[in-house]
Amino acid sequence: MHDSSSLIERVARGADPRRLLREVSFDHDSSLMVALIVPDATVNKLKDLGVINDSDPATLQDDKFHVTLLWLGKEQQSLADDVENAVRAVVVGHEPMKAQIAGFGRFNKGEDGVPVIAMIDCKGLNLLQADLFKEVARIAELPSEHGFFPHMTVAYADSPDYKLPVLEEEVSW
Repeated sequence: MHDSSSLIERVARGADPRRLLREVSFDHDSSLMVALIVPDATVNKLKDLGVINDSDPATLQDDKFHVTLLWLGKEQQSLADDVENAVRAVVVGHEPMKAQIAGFGRFNKGEDGVPVIAMIDCKGLNLLQADLFKEVARIAELPSEHGFFPHMTVAYADSPDYKLPVLEEEVSW
């Protein structure tokens, strides 16, 4: 599936930017987004450390671990090729990045429950996201109700009392 090298590095080396552009399905809602896919090796390490627990019904499935950079929604699927070209134009101007999990937290309860998140520390990621937003906003309407907070959703809990994971060692990719 995904290798463990930096996605930005692979795209900068000429890999297909469709690895950044992704169609996701949450409850039959097919939406377009630009996201960094968390490598399988990182997901497996988080499983080994007990952060991701497949037997917990709140935990997301393996193919959904990502860091969203832009959310375009389901109404803009027809712009996927144009967005891909915009992503390609922006990504080649950025250096490879290394990300690490800085800690865990929760967002306020939404329709899917309480999002349990891993906060992502990645030098240059905010700049990449801002550049992507600026370029993609030229061709697509981007929701603006939230700012950018780099995170990976780990689970959707039923209650805010969900026990947050604690890492005893660095997890990076």
